[in-house]
Amino acid sequence: MSDPVQRELQWLLSQSIPKNISEVATCLSGISFLSSKTGSSGTAKHTSTQVDLVSTLDDNKDSSDASSDGDAVKGTATITGTIVTQLSLSLAISSHLNQGKLMTIYLKKNESLPLRQAQDAQSYLRSAYRKSQSIPTFGSRIEALRYIEDILSSLQYVKHILFVGGQQNLMPLQSENTEKFAPALPENVVIECSLRKDTFVTHVYWLKFRHSFKSTGILDAFKKDQTTGHMLIHNGRPAEVKRELVFQAQVPSVQRNVDLIDSAICTCIDVVGQLHAFDSI
Repeated sequence: MSDPVQRELQWLLSQSIPKNISEVATCLSGISFLSSKTGSSGTAKHTSTQVDLVSTLDDNKDSSDASSDGDAVKGTATITGTIVTQLSLSLAISSHLNQGKLMTIYLKKNESLPLRQAQDAQSYLRSAYRKSQSIPTFGSRIEALRYIEDILSSLQYVKHILFVGGQQNLMPLQSENTEKFAPALPENVVIECSLRKDTFVTHVYWLKFRHSFKSTGILDAFKKDQTTGHMLIHNGRPAEVKRELVFQAQVPSVQRNVDLIDSAICTCIDVVGQLHAFDSI
């Protein structure tokens, strides 16, 4: 490696890359999954975002379990950090509750629902953020490459988590939230919350539990039954989704998070490209 090339590489390792990593840290510090405000008690207090929910899908496969006029029409939710701290939905649960008419189901005070995607993303974001704050002195190109690729891998996985379809992460359902709502939900009604890109999504499932199968696998048994609709495993029990209702609301803060993650990813990719430029030298 010639002296000019060596000097350029040294400048990259000692000045340019640390500056770029600092830019990545700045991007990540603005992500709401990480940032928090400290309350008077000294505990972390996340900023809350309230959204109005709109019903976008009413897949009513079994009209005997719901009103015929199209149940749910509205709802509200409050997202605090990586949990849902307030949720109310206007819907008709069943003919046994309120004679099948619309009623408000709400999350009880001091109860919360996890946003598992956001919590998973938060873990990887914190790892990438901590690493970007502790910039070492790079002794070689390979050392710098491994360092920046580690940050890049975490950020790319975070984006994958936030962009994956909600139902893929919610199967099997592990729900114990029937008692978190007022009135208490029937055993066969499940409410799940998730993020999909910049959208907060709430699914309401009406389930029909199935008997155990002698088949080698539950999935195979459902595939053989042509009358079966969408299948979920709920608390270890096979269940068919007889009806599904979806509420959605765009959350601007989540889109800002995605934009900041994209910016950090682009910076990392640029650094990786600069380092790989020395591969053949």
